[in-house]
Amino acid sequence: SPVIANNEDIFVTSEDGRLYALNASGRQIWPSYTTNAQFRATPALGIDGTLYVGDTNGRLHAVNSFNGFSVWDAPVRVSNAPIVASAVIDDDRTIYVGSTDGFVYAYDITGTLLWRTDTNIGSIRTGMALSEIETTLTLPNGTTRTVETTVLYAVTDQNFLYAIAGDDGSIRWQQRVAGPLRSGTIVGSDGTVYVGTSTGLMAVNENGGLRFIFPAEDVGSPVIDSEDNIYFMTEQTLRSVNPNGTPNFELLIGAFADGPLTINRRGQLIFAATDRLLYAVETEGNGLSRDGWPMFQKNERHTGNTAIR
Repeated sequence: SPVIANNEDIFVTSEDGRLYALNASGRQIWPSYTTNAQFRATPALGIDGTLYVGDTNGRLHAVNSFNGFSVWDAPVRVSNAPIVASAVIDDDRTIYVGSTDGFVYAYDITGTLLWRTDTNIGSIRTGMALSEIETTLTLPNGTTRTVETTVLYAVTDQNFLYAIAGDDGSIRWQQRVAGPLRSGTIVGSDGTVYVGTSTGLMAVNENGGLRFIFPAEDVGSPVIDSEDNIYFMTEQTLRSVNPNGTPNFELLIGAFADGPLTINRRGQLIFAATDRLLYAVETEGNGLSRDGWPMFQKNERHTGNTAIR
């Protein structure tokens, strides 16, 4: 999927190993950034305009979005395992990227590796999500303090959902996913984590406890509106459920739509289907949820950055 900057410039990768930059009129802004590997991930956009994207040779690239020049590129691991999942960026500008080698890596904006997960969790091939969790600490003098910590959510080919501490890569908890994976993770305004599988929409509390499973066939990437309604495609039907797992509505489309759904600021749910049509469906909300991580790569512009709404 493309990522769109504040000035409406559009950046998109291709399996030809190039990162393209277009303005809103479709004119190429600068010569494409080229690698010796394929790109299969959506770039994440830093607040300074740097684009971050991994390639199939296992390298993470940082590219200046204003001129297409390389800022740096770093090997994620000597195994050269492909990176096919999109990177995500925290408020402190830490870049997280998951690899098919079974590890998640954290980098600072200079390309320095900060940590990798302390265990192999399985191949990561779908979108991750970031969330801020309140944690109560007990100080040496016996008093307590509540602090916010970053948690990264990732699902793997081993059919587990993992909560990973953003400061050191330790595993906070893991939850088995009900059925083969069909989507990446999103996070509601209350911290609930949602993931689509071949057997239903799964909702997990921020402490790792199972909240509900809404039975459905082949649930694609979900999205959450401003009223906390969750929308997703299941085979050829668009479905909506409430945050408590009860059904809201279903609408037969008659075609498959596997790509991420999005909601524009007028509250219209937009997606493309295999019948070569673009659909817009009215929702009850006033746009995308402004809290949590409500869709693939965080927001309508797919920036993958918690600091960009």
